[in-house]
Amino acid sequence: MSKKILLINDMVGYGKVALSAAMPVLTYKGYELFILPSTLISNTLNYGKYAMLDTTQYMKETVSVWEELGFEFDAVSVGFISGEEQAEWIAGFCEKQKKKGAVIFVDPIMGDNGKLYNSVTPGKVECIKRLVKTADYIVPNYTEACYLAGIEYVENGISGAQLMQLLERLRAVCPRSVVITSIPVKNVDGTVGKCVGVYDDDEDEYFSYAYREIPVRINGSGDTFLAILMSRILEHSLLKYCIADAVEGVSALITRNIKFAEYYNGLPIEKALDVLL
Repeated sequence: MSKKILLINDMVGYGKVALSAAMPVLTYKGYELFILPSTLISNTLNYGKYAMLDTTQYMKETVSVWEELGFEFDAVSVGFISGEEQAEWIAGFCEKQKKKGAVIFVDPIMGDNGKLYNSVTPGKVECIKRLVKTADYIVPNYTEACYLAGIEYVENGISGAQLMQLLERLRAVCPRSVVITSIPVKNVDGTVGKCVGVYDDDEDEYFSYAYREIPVRINGSGDTFLAILMSRILEHSLLKYCIADAVEGVSALITRNIKFAEYYNGLPIEKALDVLL
């Protein structure tokens, strides 16, 4: 029987991001999906104009129906959260699901490039800190990791010691495994590269995975990364191998689709899911 994953994230009317980026990967990998949109958005925010609908009440009513129907989940993945009230409700929901045995993944979507997104208030940051405490795996980007840890964002690359400090601070926020993406790191030759920084709670191990960054920015890449990572973790693979597969999988999808990729609208990943075998 296939495992059941509940995806909580925004649903975008135009753009292969968030739920639209994760669903094809997880369906292709054989998982049964439940979809709980946290927000309905007309298009990706890069266009400058958009319509947005908070779905908190719908989420509560849907979960109530699902509970009556006896639906259960092997994993819950949380992405974009519309506001403080919703963040508090999702945190309580995840606590209940964790007690039932579900694996909880949280992508604490708050910002990028050293800054919080316009919709993210200090109160929302605090609510997300409570949410990540429920997680078995948190997957922030470097900016989000800095805000969660209360550490200054460094644009021109951090040292190995600084990476270790960041991971240690996040362990105090999230009691289980930590995966930080898009970390700028100083190489021995003085150049700046990119890596994924990891603390694996199951193995009580710290490690990093360096990768060559493809010089193109595409919305939805993080959502695809998390989907691949989840699929491998739920197959009970070691986290270090899951990280490698997720990084290389996203890289392969971008490379295969580079001619069709649009920064605003993401990757047409259905054209190349075979690279994930």
